[in-house]
Amino acid sequence: PEANGVTTQRLVVHVVGDSHANALLDAESASFACIAYPYVAGSAMGLANARSHSGYRQVVLRQLQSVRRHDVVILKFGQVDIEFVYYLKLVEQPALTFADFARQSINRYFAFVDEARHSLGCAQLYLMTPFPTLVKDANLLEVLTTLPLMTLRFKMDLALKLARLGTLPDEVERTKHGQHYCSLLAAEAQARSLPVIDAFAPLLDADGASAIHKNDDRSHHLRAVHRRIVAAQLERLFGGGAPPVYTVKPADEPARMAVPACAAAAAWRQAAAELRAGRLTLRLQGHVVSSYEALARVFGSPESSVYEYDDEPQAVTWMVRFPRPLLSNRALHSLDQARDSGMSSVSDVAGGGKVGYLAHLRGRHTPSFAGKLYAWAVESPDGEGMRYVKAALEDDPDDPRCVEFDTARSALGMSLRAYLRR
Repeated sequence: PEANGVTTQRLVVHVVGDSHANALLDAESASFACIAYPYVAGSAMGLANARSHSGYRQVVLRQLQSVRRHDVVILKFGQVDIEFVYYLKLVEQPALTFADFARQSINRYFAFVDEARHSLGCAQLYLMTPFPTLVKDANLLEVLTTLPLMTLRFKMDLALKLARLGTLPDEVERTKHGQHYCSLLAAEAQARSLPVIDAFAPLLDADGASAIHKNDDRSHHLRAVHRRIVAAQLERLFGGGAPPVYTVKPADEPARMAVPACAAAAAWRQAAAELRAGRLTLRLQGHVVSSYEALARVFGSPESSVYEYDDEPQAVTWMVRFPRPLLSNRALHSLDQARDSGMSSVSDVAGGGKVGYLAHLRGRHTPSFAGKLYAWAVESPDGEGMRYVKAALEDDPDDPRCVEFDTARSALGMSLRAYLRR
């Protein structure tokens, strides 16, 4: 039987990692289905920091607690450490060896893993190794300044510091760095009887010196040819067979508008000003698992839809504004009484601020798999954002008490797009 795009008879594999978790976005077979949860720019060693700027540690722990007992979790961290964090530290500590850095990263990562095992809701946890670097020497300096969380000034300063270092490790040396990191990870996992999925060795060339099919541009992510190899690793582990056929991408449908368009436009302009001034910040609060088809049916077409490369899944994002608070059962009863007295909408009995409550949904999907379940990141000022988004997705649009919202989908959204691309 089908249940929202994933067969209930298939094993559900939750891949929790940095942006490289997207390599398994569409990995599935008749036996299993992956759901990838990318924590962009998330480092393995950063998960041990309870005060990190990203707040990823707390979000990941909450996510692991909610996993169903019969599901599987794969932790896929470490790529950011070996390809970015090492160099961020190296420019400040030129004498830092990769071996010393790798040991520090692994120790902090497994401090988190040990805690995560106690939070895990399922019985089986796997660790996946990093991938070998796909970055050619000619592109390395530019790639090192591409992390999304870097400001323009930070990128410029980092480029100058990297240039002062002189020679950077070449492809062969960087591949050896990755191999050393993987060996440390495997040893710590073995000491804890944790299974490891080797995603490093299968992507090496015949002599094992560097990765196959290295990227010609500044991307450090896997392409289709690499993703098929990694997916095959999971098929050998969890079983193969032809996956289900999904629905095609549906026609875009307009989102429900909570207030007149002119009022919504004014609120969005105010929201853009609050974001630019830093008085309002959006932080990752967690993920909702849904299909593109379901999200488009509720929120309309996305605010932005981008193909970075022809062979990669499409990146999409929605900016959603909830103008009024969610109603409690007591408020719903008041609404019923108010409607009996001639008031016809939630706005008659519930007030909202000028901006309302913002939520940013983002993720990737393959357009031909519109009915497939994916994990969509939810960013909002605090944890309440998850409640708002989930309530909207679970609502009955024919119920007059449904959750009301509007989306940024016109010229007024330009400032918001600029903010999100920082």
